[in-house]
Amino acid sequence: MKKGLVIVTGVKLNEAKKIFKAANPATLIEHKGKKYKMNAAAGCVVALHKAGYRVVMCGYYEDHLKILKNYIGDGSIYCQQVDLLNKNEIKKFINVISEIKKDTKLDVHLVHYGGASETTVKLPGDSVFLDPWETPSEAVAPIVSNNTVTWFNILQSLRYIFNSQEISKVVLVSAITAVRTKRLHALDAIQKGAGHAMARSLALDLTPEKIYITEIMPGITDTGFYDNKQTFEYIIKASRELGYEYNEKTFPVISAERVGEAVVFALDSDSHVREISLMPFGQYPHLGA
Repeated sequence: MKKGLVIVTGVKLNEAKKIFKAANPATLIEHKGKKYKMNAAAGCVVALHKAGYRVVMCGYYEDHLKILKNYIGDGSIYCQQVDLLNKNEIKKFINVISEIKKDTKLDVHLVHYGGASETTVKLPGDSVFLDPWETPSEAVAPIVSNNTVTWFNILQSLRYIFNSQEISKVVLVSAITAVRTKRLHALDAIQKGAGHAMARSLALDLTPEKIYITEIMPGITDTGFYDNKQTFEYIIKASRELGYEYNEKTFPVISAERVGEAVVFALDSDSHVREISLMPFGQYPHLGA
C-alpha cells in the first residue's frame, strides 16, 4: 500500500530501572541524565518513521512526546498531548489531522495503544500483576476504559475521514495475554482481553466499509513494564510454573521497535492482516501450547 499518515496513540516513555541482557533488549533514550525505554506505541512511531510513513503521535505526557521527537530528529513528526477519554480534546485533535490530510493528500490510518495499565487507582506494588485477593475491584473499570473507550472515541471521531478513503487500516497493539493468560495476570488479561474482543467485533462490522482491523499481540517486550519489582517477580514465578526458569540475565525480551515492525508489515501489506503474535526467542510458548 501507499505510505500514508499514521496516528499513533498512547505514546509513552518509562525510566529504565533494569537492563536485561537478552539478545534484543530495549533501545535506551538518554535525556537530561536519565535513560528511558520506549513503550510499544513509541516503538511503533520509530519503526513507522523509518519505513517512510508520516507520523502523528499522541499521548498523555507532552514531555515524553517531545523527548521521542527529539530522539528521532525529524521536525515533521507532529505530536500532541491528548486525553482520549475527553471528546472535546479528541475533536480538536481530529481537526488538526484533517488539516494535515488536506495539505499532504495522504490517507489516514490509526495505530491504537490504549496504554499499559494506566489507572489513577493505587495498585499494590504499582503493578497489574496481582494475587486476585489483592486486586482492587475499583481498578478494573478505568483500566478497561483506557484500552477500549479510548479506542471507540478516536475511531468514531475518524469516521468521516475513513469514509472518504478507498481503504483505511486500524491496528490495535494489545498483547498475547489477551488470548492466553497465566497465574497472577487477571487484571492485565481483563484489559487486554477486552481490547481483543473489541477488535474481533470491529473487524466483522467495519470490513464492509473498507476499514480493516489488525491486532498485534506481542509477548514479553522490554518497555520498562517489567522493570517494576513486583511485576518482574510475578512473571518469574508464573514462568517457573510453566517450566521456564528465568532471571535478569536470561529473561527473554523483544524491543518496542520489533512491535513497530509488525505494525509496518500490516500497513504495508496489500491484504487484510487480521492478527499477528510475536514473542522473543526463549519465551514460554503461548498460542496453541
